[in-house]
Amino acid sequence: MATVEPSTAMESAGCAPGPVRPPDSPTRIVPSGLQLEGILSADDSGGAPVLDERFHAQLTVGPIDHTVHLRPLSVAERRTGMHAGDAPADVDAGMVAAIGVAGAGGRYRLVREVGRGGMGVVYEALDLQLERSVAIKSLKVRGDRPSQLKRFLREARIASRLNHPGIMAIHEFGQTDDGRAFMVMRLLRGQTLRQILDARAGEADDLPRLLAAFLQACQAVAYAHAAGVIHRDLKPANIMVGDYSLVTVMDWGLAKVLDDPQPEVVFTDESLGETPEEIHTACGTVFGTPGYLAPEQARGEIDRVDRRTDVFGLGCILCEILTGEPAYRGTTPVEVWRQAEEGDTAAALARLETCDGPEVLSTLARRCLAIAPEQRPADAGEIVEVLVTHLESGQRRAEQQLVRFFDLSIDLFCIASLSGTFLRVNDNAVRLLGHPESVLLSRKFLDFVHPDDQATTLAEVEKLGRGETTHRFCNRYRCVDGRFVTLEWNARAMPEEGAIYAVARDVTALQPDPDIDRLRDERDGLLARIAALERMLPTEPLA
Repeated sequence: MATVEPSTAMESAGCAPGPVRPPDSPTRIVPSGLQLEGILSADDSGGAPVLDERFHAQLTVGPIDHTVHLRPLSVAERRTGMHAGDAPADVDAGMVAAIGVAGAGGRYRLVREVGRGGMGVVYEALDLQLERSVAIKSLKVRGDRPSQLKRFLREARIASRLNHPGIMAIHEFGQTDDGRAFMVMRLLRGQTLRQILDARAGEADDLPRLLAAFLQACQAVAYAHAAGVIHRDLKPANIMVGDYSLVTVMDWGLAKVLDDPQPEVVFTDESLGETPEEIHTACGTVFGTPGYLAPEQARGEIDRVDRRTDVFGLGCILCEILTGEPAYRGTTPVEVWRQAEEGDTAAALARLETCDGPEVLSTLARRCLAIAPEQRPADAGEIVEVLVTHLESGQRRAEQQLVRFFDLSIDLFCIASLSGTFLRVNDNAVRLLGHPESVLLSRKFLDFVHPDDQATTLAEVEKLGRGETTHRFCNRYRCVDGRFVTLEWNARAMPEEGAIYAVARDVTALQPDPDIDRLRDERDGLLARIAALERMLPTEPLA
């Protein structure tokens, strides 16, 4: 079956679609990750796509991929012979049928297949009880490979015990009567970090956004490390950047509980059934993706694999973000694996020393890529600390640069979201308006704007969202005592951060006095009336 290229808004559930890259493509060491494939195939005669006769297929042709919506045929449709044809050999219609009725007495209705791998398939489905979209990952368990089911169950148990927004949520796990194991998960929509990295033109492109996504991924892994769980297959293809820039670390199929008394479940050479070359790569005990393997992991030294092994994988990702290239480079997975086994990171370290990225981050990446585990940060939490410190200092520098940019004697400085809330205000804002900081941060900033100025303020925010700069825009803000002050704003948006940086000064004293304006209007009116009366007087002198 031909592989279908994913769209930019691909819907995923723990699958790693996209073009195959030698350093990043999952090997058959342990089948992990899923290849996005179309669910239809054409027959040898070149005719129309065919699908299992028990289902009605509706083909929706998009600009890139084909989507097939599935639903069971009704009795009437079966009697009238409404179907799309015979099932192709590479589509397991039995699995589709089993999953369709497996969960909680037919609770889930399949929508489409979104991913497929060597051991399983991922479907988008509708939870009929809660009326929500979910993902269902299915595994056809072979009788001669009981370790498959153990590993699948372990993935579900480990992911379900990690209650973190950045870790894939597991809703349900089960097994059908015919031996098909499945788990129901949150459905993710977005792009993998792999896709984002491949799409950028240069290493400096999108750096703030990439670093923000990397920080979220590290925070999720740090949570897992604190819970005694290591991922063991961290790579860009397993990091999903979804709607609203929310990041999820996916595919916990190789995860391990460090204090688990149960012995490690591994595939033996017999159960793998691979070619001799692939067996040599696997060695029965090596887990992960070659391009992101720590040396101890590549050598199969399971007893030495711990949190610092994940740290190495995060270092490989950070190296690629900063330099545009992965830590290891090779033309085949075996070649890349051999570099990992030898700990050959000299080229990556050299690129990090000369890259244009922040020095503190290139130093962090070099620490993470240390060959000896004891020379790396102890866990992902240490990486988070360095990243947060750097990003916060960068925010402070941005504030100073913004003030210099506008060259203003400011009364107020704030950072606001494009959705209309203050994210941060300085002391001058509290002093000028009189509202406590907690009040300013808890409400929409339009709540403080004079009703007559709200429409123009919204229009100005929309301009900022389009990338335009605000210069000397005035509106009136309500103070805690009920009076209004006129503020003159200068601002610019940072779309990659979803934020507006703005400075303002109080120009109330520079505004015309309304009483004076009224007196002037009255004076002008009187002068106009006098002039009109003068025009009514006769121009000739009276006799």
